[in-house]
Amino acid sequence: KLRQAVEYHTDLSVLGAVQDSPVLAIDERHLGLMPSNEHRDAERQIVRIRELIAAQVDVGAVLQLARTADGTQQAAGSR
Repeated sequence: KLRQAVEYHTDLSVLGAVQDSPVLAIDERHLGLMPSNEHRDAERQIVRIRELIAAQVDVGAVLQLARTADGTQQAAGSR
């Protein structure tokens, strides 16, 4: 429904949406995220997240769109 609403009310194409999933959970401790060198399965977690995104987002379309962007513009307030 959200995809249809965005595409109907704007001139934008939705290239994907990553749904909430336990796969996206990152181990934390009381002071914040756990550094990757302390995370036992960091590499495996990255692979799972990559697979989830690839299944839900048209990554090829995102990359194609990114190639058309003019990289000379700066965001307001940036240096």
